[in-house]
Amino acid sequence: MPLTTEQIIAAQAHRPEDPLPALEEMERAWAQPKGWRALSEVNNTFIGQWYIVTGLIFLILGGVLAIMIRTQLAIPENDFLTGDKYNQVFTLHGSTMMFLFAVPIMEAVAVYILPLQMGARDLPFPRLSAYGFWCYVFGGFISYSSIFFWVAPHSGWFLYPPLSSKEFSAGINNDFWLLGIGFIEISAIAQVVEVTVGVMKTRAPGMSIDRIPIYSWYILVTALMIAFAFPALILGDILLELERAMDWPFFDADRGGDPLLWQHLFWLFGHPEVYIIFLPAAGLVSTMIPTFARVPLTGYTWIVLAAVTTGFLSFGLWVHHMFATGIPHLSLSFFSAASMAVAIPSGIQVFAWIATIWAGKPVLKLPMLYLLGFLFVFVGGGLTGVMVASVPFDWQVHDSYFVVAHLHYVLIGGMVFPLLAAIIYYMPLQSGRMMSERLGKWSFWLIFLGFNITFFPMHIMGLLGMPRRIYTYPAEFGWDWLNLISSFGSYMLAAGFTLFFWDLVAHFRTGRPAGRNPWGAGTLEWATELPTPQTGFQSLPFISGHYPLWSDPDLPGRISRREGLLPTSPEAKRETLRTSTVDARPEQVLRLPHPTFKPLIAAVFTAVTFIVAIWHLWWVSLAGAVLMLAALLAWAWQCEELPAESHRDIGHGIVLPYRVTGPSSHAWWAAVIMVLVDGAAYVSLVFAYFYLWTVSPAWPPLGGEDSLSTGLAVLTGVAAVGAGLLGWLAVRMDRMGATPLVALFAGIGGVAALGVFIPGTLLLTSSGLEPTVHTYNAVVWVMVCFPLAHLGISAVMLLLTAAKAAVRPKGWGWSLTAECTMIWTLWSAAQMAFSLAVIVIAPDWL
Repeated sequence: MPLTTEQIIAAQAHRPEDPLPALEEMERAWAQPKGWRALSEVNNTFIGQWYIVTGLIFLILGGVLAIMIRTQLAIPENDFLTGDKYNQVFTLHGSTMMFLFAVPIMEAVAVYILPLQMGARDLPFPRLSAYGFWCYVFGGFISYSSIFFWVAPHSGWFLYPPLSSKEFSAGINNDFWLLGIGFIEISAIAQVVEVTVGVMKTRAPGMSIDRIPIYSWYILVTALMIAFAFPALILGDILLELERAMDWPFFDADRGGDPLLWQHLFWLFGHPEVYIIFLPAAGLVSTMIPTFARVPLTGYTWIVLAAVTTGFLSFGLWVHHMFATGIPHLSLSFFSAASMAVAIPSGIQVFAWIATIWAGKPVLKLPMLYLLGFLFVFVGGGLTGVMVASVPFDWQVHDSYFVVAHLHYVLIGGMVFPLLAAIIYYMPLQSGRMMSERLGKWSFWLIFLGFNITFFPMHIMGLLGMPRRIYTYPAEFGWDWLNLISSFGSYMLAAGFTLFFWDLVAHFRTGRPAGRNPWGAGTLEWATELPTPQTGFQSLPFISGHYPLWSDPDLPGRISRREGLLPTSPEAKRETLRTSTVDARPEQVLRLPHPTFKPLIAAVFTAVTFIVAIWHLWWVSLAGAVLMLAALLAWAWQCEELPAESHRDIGHGIVLPYRVTGPSSHAWWAAVIMVLVDGAAYVSLVFAYFYLWTVSPAWPPLGGEDSLSTGLAVLTGVAAVGAGLLGWLAVRMDRMGATPLVALFAGIGGVAALGVFIPGTLLLTSSGLEPTVHTYNAVVWVMVCFPLAHLGISAVMLLLTAAKAAVRPKGWGWSLTAECTMIWTLWSAAQMAFSLAVIVIAPDWL
């Protein structure tokens, strides 16, 4: 029975009479492997640190490309770069900053900070974090290697067809973008599951939903935005790569397609991404400003509502980038209004930050200097954002340097300045030392002034008619002196970043010791000794307010004296608490995995699967997929062994179970989130089907409406639904304790899921719908193959469940496997049934 808040307070009120055992067991449990075996570490501290380092490396690489761009444009008719090389440089620069730096590093900071801020020892799926990180590393650097051979993508970071199609880009340049960036999205999705479940289920006891740290709220909103935004881009990547590799004409107007479909899919991802980048940074701002203002954040509830509203409205803005594409004026008016409306929640946040500063006694430390720079630059970017939300004005400046200036004011102002402040602010957690105030102020002013000198003149260039994406220009247009000033500013900006990174590296040796809680912050991440020990919290605290270190100054001492929860680590195992979603009552002791190479091996084979497909080495790619599947199965088979006892005393007489199933389980929530992510991709596919229907002259084309066999379609749907029901029956048997029947129903369900491929394949091959002839044919193939692929995954999961139930491995993993498998299989069956209904029934009904 879960404990009430009052019971926990009463339990913590009296201290244990007997001295606690030494810390050796806990330190041994959380010890990081040495040497090359450190690559097997899965702890959030290790993964978060290296995630951040990798993101900063991509920032430096993207900055080098930016300097090359500004050098090329510094003077008219420059020949520093040829036209094709310039296209590669600016495409890779944009792709680096958006896909390899901005989103990953914000997720990296969350992986590192969230457990400390929520009073947990780790996030709930450490191996998933590690897998996502290694996918990011391999995908990022392999994709980036294309520039060294001058085969980088060259159609802009948005890759609009038909410029990016095979007809106009016959090489492998754009395949690097489609397969490399698509592969990297796996990392983003992995962290979505990790941080979402982490915020919901691993908070410290007492950290109820109205006491969640404001940064955690921002991260939760951002993760849900990624879950619904990124799948649209992933689907677009798949469709465009199919067109390039197999000539399936989704974007070819001559065969029924539409290039604007790519823009819709891309910007369904692209505009929410602006806020996916901004909101975590805003969360950092909302965390740091109260520290330096010495007062709690003004308007906590209003800021939470503003963050949620921003996330919601961002999905109604994608046509903001398509005002010049010929969309009807009535539609444009709605999107223009939505584009202006999103300024309201942004304004609420800005005024709350100003009110917090006004209400307190601000201390102008170095991070606060960057935060003030952020407010100045971001507000400027917001003002130009309202300008380009007006359709007539946007028509004048569309695809001009005015938009380039606006983009950088919003993204660099809204994200980079808070990130630099956060690095300075949080570095003592990692190093135990402070960065230099003197060098920091020099670097700040170089960055602040260099940024404004670089990008403010671009507003004027755009108003004077300078288009973006040109690699040179004639002198008589009057853009030369503005470009020269802008390029000079970029060199100043680069000097500021160079000085910042010099200080960042040097402070590990020369920085003064930070002491404990050097900024006087009130949030929980500063409750440990510095640098943060590998064990994290020596005991887990109980929280009774938004700023626990201000309301309870003795809390860090009680944590160190191990007077909190989980003060010991029996058998030297890694453990943390799972708490209830709303009021954070302790409900379960989570056994966390120890270091393992399985995520790294799975990421290696995932990289092979995607990267060799760039050269159309399909058999090698298939072999990589098989090995990836084998690694993932080995990972899924492994389960943490538990002691003979089913419950654990977490201290103060509180006893919790080790094993929990159903909706209370963190694994159940992870499965549901994965279905939501995948559902967003499937909804994007259905959107593509109906969108192409509306623009195609003939849908289906002549003779295509009766091509699919109704009998085969019904048989395919029945087999899919049957597999889903068998998975459901396996879970019912599991809950009844009938283990042999679990193995029986799961095994039959796995065979049934594989059996769907027979009628499903016959349905397509007997239809006569050649996917290279018309868009309708190609979309029908994808609408059927998409759920078929999911049912293939379901078959593997069902057979794994059957095998686990048959051998009953020591531990507890198989029941959760059955429940997660059921969720995925039912979803896959629903996909197949709906796809067949859309293809076979909808044309007649509509």
